Amino acid sequence: MTAPAIWKALSLLQPYAGLVVCDPTVAPRKIVENRGRVIFRPPRGGVWLALHASLGRWPGDDTFGERMDAVFPGWRGVPDVRGSLLGVFHVSGIRTYETILGKTAAERAERDLGPQAFGSVCYMIDDARPLAMPIPCKGAMGLWTVPAEHAPALTALVTS
Repeated sequence: MTAPAIWKALSLLQPYAGLVVCDPTVAPRKIVENRGRVIFRPPRGGVWLALHASLGRWPGDDTFGERMDAVFPGWRGVPDVRGSLLGVFHVSGIRTYETILGKTAAERAERDLGPQAFGSVCYMIDDARPLAMPIPCKGAMGLWTVPAEHAPALTALVTS
């Protein structure tokens, strides 16, 4: 797999961002990124993206912790770093779901892909590599271009 010439990044809220690159002995890694709409289509063979942890945190609700414990046991042990690049991840494909015959898109996604899938658009993550130290960086909505000064650190993760 080769690194991109210009790095694109996707910002995720915590705790989800940390779960993509976490130590798998602490918590299961996140292997599906859920979105309500298609924000990009990965090319054949997939694409490497930079992983950015947004400043915000998923607000959750009264059952958030309970649901997270069921899908990502140990998630509370993942560092809560925000406003930084955390590493890189490889998106191997995309699956889209619609509500059909009374089954919601979330129900159909979970049936096909497991409990991490709950969106109408599921990006499949097949590899993730953390930076040794997070790099503070301002993020953006959707897919955005990483400042060029951070590219060498990201590229080193893919080529090493």
